Amino acid sequence: MSQIVEQYIEAGIDLIVAGDPAQAHRHFTYDSLDVEGLESRYSRGSLCLTIGRLKTEASVVKVSRALASESWCLDGGELMIPGWLGHDTEGVPTSRLEENPELYYPHLLPSFYHEAGVLAAEEWLHGQQKANQTPLSGIDDTEVDVAAYLYGRGVHLSADFLTRYAVRYKWCLDAHPERREELDAFIEIYGKPPY
Repeated sequence: MSQIVEQYIEAGIDLIVAGDPAQAHRHFTYDSLDVEGLESRYSRGSLCLTIGRLKTEASVVKVSRALASESWCLDGGELMIPGWLGHDTEGVPTSRLEENPELYYPHLLPSFYHEAGVLAAEEWLHGQQKANQTPLSGIDDTEVDVAAYLYGRGVHLSADFLTRYAVRYKWCLDAHPERREELDAFIEIYGKPPY
């Protein structure tokens, strides 16, 4: 993978670390993205998740899991990271959530934006792993490798992100045992993801 693309990925991660994950998600999913030397190609595809108002933390988890289940990096280099739409109180589609945050519950937006930004970064990092044919942090499991890399870069990884895969959960308990109670409580409340 070219140095230009790696710098592009790092710039998006820097936005998350700086506390602007909504901008990071926009950075990673810009529709007319044209990065010189890009071996992977981003596509929003035809999928655009439709969500209701983010009323509770449970709704953030539900929507984040839906985004995660529809995000991937294929072996051929295609990155798929879906967008999302909101609804007004009558269920009529409104403009994109990220463009009208005042329509939603502002206290839940930061955690939703954080999950969306980290998910987008995750798929780009999988593309980097595949292009370079080497782990980012020296760990062979691709899911754990991305988590370890993001953690090392100072990105807060939510309980939802860390419990999405059993190997990530185990890695976190080994590397960061102080988070066991938080992760186990999250699983107790929300269960394991359905995928």
